Amino acid sequence: AAVAWDGGGGDGDWANPLNWDRGGVDMVPLNGDDVTIGATGTPVTFGASAGTVSLNSLASNEALVIAGGSLAVTGTFAINSAAFTYSGGTLAGSPVMTNGTLALSGGLSAISIIAKGETSLPGVVQSGQSIWVQGSSNGHGTLRTAEGVANRGTIRLESIDDTWISQLLIDGASFVNTAQGTILSAVGTGGPRVIVGYFVNQGTVASTGSLLAITGTYEAAGGTLNDGVFVTNANVRVTASRATQTTIILAGENMLTTDNLPNTELWVQGSSNGHGTLRTAEGVANRGTIRLESIDDTWISQVIVGGTNFVNAIGGTVVARQGTGGPRAIIGEIRNAGTLRIPQEVTLEISGSLTQQATGDLNFDVDQPGVAGRINVSGTANLGGSLTMNFINQFVPTCSQSFTFLTATTQVGTFASVNTPAPPAGLQFVTLYTGNQTRVVASSVADVNRDGVLNSQDFFDFLTDFIGLDPAGDFNGDGTIDTQDFFSYLTAFFNGCG
Repeated sequence: AAVAWDGGGGDGDWANPLNWDRGGVDMVPLNGDDVTIGATGTPVTFGASAGTVSLNSLASNEALVIAGGSLAVTGTFAINSAAFTYSGGTLAGSPVMTNGTLALSGGLSAISIIAKGETSLPGVVQSGQSIWVQGSSNGHGTLRTAEGVANRGTIRLESIDDTWISQLLIDGASFVNTAQGTILSAVGTGGPRVIVGYFVNQGTVASTGSLLAITGTYEAAGGTLNDGVFVTNANVRVTASRATQTTIILAGENMLTTDNLPNTELWVQGSSNGHGTLRTAEGVANRGTIRLESIDDTWISQVIVGGTNFVNAIGGTVVARQGTGGPRAIIGEIRNAGTLRIPQEVTLEISGSLTQQATGDLNFDVDQPGVAGRINVSGTANLGGSLTMNFINQFVPTCSQSFTFLTATTQVGTFASVNTPAPPAGLQFVTLYTGNQTRVVASSVADVNRDGVLNSQDFFDFLTDFIGLDPAGDFNGDGTIDTQDFFSYLTAFFNGCG
């Protein structure tokens, strides 16, 4: 039967028969009824005294509070331009809200709510509860969160009907997606998916077939962002380190305002969103991974150092990858105590200076036919730490092949160690600091002065060592300087590059 709220009791109590009209009779709704609540200016409260009711449908244009008892709605459950509060009792059904206020302040039932138009959220979304922020013919779907709001359930951003926006707008100082919380972006019928404001993520943000943009401030507090979710034009804070690595895609221009922590990869991604730029605040260090790589086209991927310098700390990695091409750059002074990783065919341009700390490693790949990664420094390169050379895809160097890994306007010092693969038989790797370059040459083992060139000077230098019984005269390395060393050296010398 049809039952309408007339508010005749004047107290807003669902259990008061005087507030209802059933065909001219004051009677509370019964199981299977179709209930309509018009706007009267007095909120309607379903409390413990209402007992257990299962309705066929419920449509309300007035504020509705579920504070106790047990209410189920098997069919249409609509709240239009009004507030809906679930603070106690049990609730079953699928409420559809349009342009209202949703307060899930204490109700614990697992319910799914569709929020159309613009919905305000002043309370916590509990575990098992979900809100579908639905862009539709009612307009763009917007969920606004107040100060102190957190998500322990699921918030879904998805459109129907057309390419409507589905978005989460954070009006308070921050919004927390807790460790139990999930925010899901789905493609639906298309349109943008957006989170705007100070977003603290301890949980999961996932995308299925759509792109979700986070802008404002993103605080990585132990949560994850999967493929399709990216941070753009935002301040980035990393405040918790995960047990396993997670990747945060940074599109457009972003600012890192805290240290980047272990197991967090910041992918500075040049893409259709424009050049990828990560600016760093004064005193910020990288203790995780910063990845410079483009997609879609030859976009720039770069770090712009704010303040005096940027520290790649012990355990930190900065890696420049080829992607779809385009420049890879660091603008400003970098102090490297971790790893700068440069794959083959990639050149990292440092517009400033590079200072290698004792623990710092410049790590380069070399591929067929001898194409190596490279760093160009427009200022001073203060060398130290280590240089590491890796051969990939079964690359084998040939005699006299040279690999230039570093150029600088001014080069100061040398590397404390140079790590290379085992050389082919008859060859050795020598590191040369010539002018403004550092290069590694595959030279003959007879190149005893290790200048990268086999000539008569090497022969005379060996004779000096041999006659003077210098340990370098033990050419075959058997612990004894004798004629066999002399003959072994002659063989290697005249064999040259074979």
